[in-house]
Amino acid sequence: MKKSEVWVCTDCKIETPYNASQIDQHLRGKNHKNNRSQASYYECPTCKAHVNLYGKSIIEHISQHTKTIKSDNSAILPQSMTELDLNSKECSSISSRTTIQTKEWRIGSPSVLLKYVQTLSDLKLSIQRDPILSGQLCDSNHVCAVDCEGVPESLDLVQIATKDAVYVFDCVTLQPEVVCKHLRSLLESPNVIKIFHDLHKDVVALQKYGITMTNVLDTQLVAEYAWNDKLIGLNDMLRRLGLEEHPSKSSMKKKMRENHSIWKQRPLDKDQIEYAALDAHLLLLAYPKLQKMANGASDVLLSASLSRAKFAICHEGKRSVCFDKAHGYRMTSRELLNALRPGDVCGDERVKCESSISEVIDLLPVDLQDKLLEEGEPTDLANTSLSDIVLDIGRRPCCWVNTERIMLSDDEKRNITKTEVDSIIDQLGMFGTDNRAGLEEKLHRISCMRDRNGEIIGLTIRVGRWFRGNATMLVDILLGSEKSVLFLGVPGSGK
Repeated sequence: MKKSEVWVCTDCKIETPYNASQIDQHLRGKNHKNNRSQASYYECPTCKAHVNLYGKSIIEHISQHTKTIKSDNSAILPQSMTELDLNSKECSSISSRTTIQTKEWRIGSPSVLLKYVQTLSDLKLSIQRDPILSGQLCDSNHVCAVDCEGVPESLDLVQIATKDAVYVFDCVTLQPEVVCKHLRSLLESPNVIKIFHDLHKDVVALQKYGITMTNVLDTQLVAEYAWNDKLIGLNDMLRRLGLEEHPSKSSMKKKMRENHSIWKQRPLDKDQIEYAALDAHLLLLAYPKLQKMANGASDVLLSASLSRAKFAICHEGKRSVCFDKAHGYRMTSRELLNALRPGDVCGDERVKCESSISEVIDLLPVDLQDKLLEEGEPTDLANTSLSDIVLDIGRRPCCWVNTERIMLSDDEKRNITKTEVDSIIDQLGMFGTDNRAGLEEKLHRISCMRDRNGEIIGLTIRVGRWFRGNATMLVDILLGSEKSVLFLGVPGSGK
């Protein structure tokens, strides 16, 4: 068989007869299914073009060559590369890992045009041709779906679905600053509703590049409003709405857990690009049903979504929750309940650490207090990090701050005396049979060490701290349930 009559697989180097059905069978084989992420194109031995591995690209490419094969089975080369229409969507050339991949193809059902944007010229052209991307709209009856990949640590892709197409902007190739600069008019436009699903990480990443989000709607809040499910995922929401689910959500999530830099690597596999695009496209398809679910509360949900975005930006993507008094103190999103029924919000008390450390310091000899005080008040380090003070007769006094031991006196000859220990004991009162004592109505614990005669020869003062407002985090259990509560924890953990 002549060399030009065989197909050389660039993945496994096996030669296959130049026949569309046999090549299709070869590519669907077990080895290739397991290694699809390793090879995104094949080299045509006839014209040397690199043709996309996925879909029908190879078969259609080969079929065009087959039309030029003579009846005696001796293959001839096309007269020119234009015969193959290598610029078409189906036969887009990929000459190396750094060249631009297929720019456009259709995905989904019903199908939508996916535009993979990797160059500045294509970015500008997309914005010029799609009025929603430009953000320059006079009326406010417009909507688009937005999603991002690589967030919040970085911004690797931005996906935007409009009524005309779904765009995947490659921020690794174009640089996130460039993408955000050109999409700013849209993302900050008051005339276009930007819908996200669980916007926390996305808005944090966009804000890093100067984007101040306006007119946003988090569909997770819409779902919570309708179904009381505050953590619902995209596929669960689509399923409840009776819509098509994202086909590769689970498999791609697994890949993302195994490879945290999956969105930074280039070129992206076609299934990665389609996964990202479908996130935005399916969300946009869900919008009409979500509007009906809002049932006249659209303005409230928009307000709650904007509050969520602001909180996420200020708190590194964290959620804000509270408890709903009207519904058995169930946990709910704070921004939603604040917008709907602010009087039913429970859980506004901030958690604050308190220690009454001054009373511990007052037990010490005056000359040993200096390192724990500043202008007569406990230092920040003493208030937050001081854990133990050790006072053993005949030894230098010290304390533990975090995991570091600090001497309470710079004088190396300054040792604790029996008189000083007895003075502290007098202030504390009697020690129990467990060799422990405490300060009245305080959590500080003082342990003593005795010699063989039962005389106290050393004291260890452990600082006790409590968190005011801590019970606020347990309101749903403490007030919304009649079950008993058992607290577990190692000694010293603050049970």
